[in-house]
Amino acid sequence: MDNLRRFLVVFIFVIFLTVSISGIVLANQYRKMAHEEEHSLEVSAPTYDPSNPPDGKQQESFNGNILFIIGDSDGTETELLVIMHADTETPSLNFMYVPKDMQFATSADRTVDIMGNLLALKGTPDSCTSIIASYFDMNIDYYVHLSSVSFVDLINTLDADGTGIQYTIPIDMKYSVGKYAIDLKKDTKSLRGAEALSFIQFYRTEDDEYPAEMLSFYDGSDIKRIEASQKLLSAFLSQKVIKTGDKSYEETFVSKMLPFLEKCETNINEDVIRSLAAVFTGMSAENVRYYRFAGREQYLEKYYIIYNNMCRNLISDSDFDSDSIIMSDFKSN
Repeated sequence: MDNLRRFLVVFIFVIFLTVSISGIVLANQYRKMAHEEEHSLEVSAPTYDPSNPPDGKQQESFNGNILFIIGDSDGTETELLVIMHADTETPSLNFMYVPKDMQFATSADRTVDIMGNLLALKGTPDSCTSIIASYFDMNIDYYVHLSSVSFVDLINTLDADGTGIQYTIPIDMKYSVGKYAIDLKKDTKSLRGAEALSFIQFYRTEDDEYPAEMLSFYDGSDIKRIEASQKLLSAFLSQKVIKTGDKSYEETFVSKMLPFLEKCETNINEDVIRSLAAVFTGMSAENVRYYRFAGREQYLEKYYIIYNNMCRNLISDSDFDSDSIIMSDFKSN
């Protein structure tokens, strides 16, 4: 009987010891697993970035050229041809004007004419873009064709406060020939869309005479018109478009421009508009660069500018090799 009691006591003690040791081992393993799980969560759990929502539109980089063709599809010469380069990485904005009197030639159909007649001859902005890109040996992937009506609408759309572009007209401008009804008075200081259109359309007088006062600004050539248009564009960008550091303006710009795309001929899409908005808020207006392609003047049956692979910086009034400027300021991906 005593032996049986001793056996039961020893047996119960062994069982108790075994269970206790097993419990300690399991508890240690559980604590280890819990620690590893906690460490895993700390490392890999996603964080929320309010500037980069997981289901929102992602900002794509953009580095490209856009050709703006300003003028009507009525068989007349375009008013302005200007290439805009935008880069979201820098960010930067550069413009290159193409004189409408610059001669071009195409080998395919042996056409020889001036750039201002491209739209009338080829019929589509896409064709114009291809010819200009090939002629100057540069990439131009996008185009915007603004008629007179859509140009006015664009200026007014971006003139959010309705005060107009603050710019003093230096001289009386009057030209009422054909479709034009230009009548701007000297010292006009606020230009809405219609006045801005008249300003860029004017480059010659009705009688082709130019008093000394006017010769400082206009002489009947497109070169002088480009110089005047550049100054107005600079004022427009600094006052109405470029909003340095104001990230909230990006969505405002996008909301204004997306409906406008339906009012002009363009292959620009929403991604490009968003990229431009990022450029406009990421740079200073003082850093915009302005150029025009240059050449020698020649009078044959009509007045031509013969391209000489040079371009002029419209701010410094100095000439540069076009290839170097295209590589540095208009190189696109």
